[in-house]
Amino acid sequence: EFDSTGRFFDMLHATFSSIEEGENVAARALGRPEIGFEWDAVQTIITRFDASQQTELASLMQAYMGRTLSPYRQDFTALIGQAGESVNGIYEADYRDFNRDTYARGRATFDETYAGFKRLLYGIWRRDEMRAEAEAAE
Repeated sequence: EFDSTGRFFDMLHATFSSIEEGENVAARALGRPEIGFEWDAVQTIITRFDASQQTELASLMQAYMGRTLSPYRQDFTALIGQAGESVNGIYEADYRDFNRDTYARGRATFDETYAGFKRLLYGIWRRDEMRAEAEAAE
């Protein structure tokens, strides 16, 4: 799976590079500024992570993927296992089907990842807003 993920990102990078080049050919012809795709919003997340068995693999993936790999892990818990079996998301799981600790542990890993994603996204939006304001001021 890790190998196919690496090949997927290679393909994704090539696709976006091709789109970027096509857009920049048009931009140059029209006398407009060129664009540059920014990869900081593209991240992968390790899901169904079992620290007792996958820590070494996760370290290898981190070394290979660098900042593209989110520092957050979706730990494999009973809540996640049962949600996957019933083809539901963990936020759709009924808390009454679990003991309190199991439910809290399962939710915590997703809540932490969502909070990190939200910070990343808001930071990128703010960066783009500031860039647009600076360009407008010029």
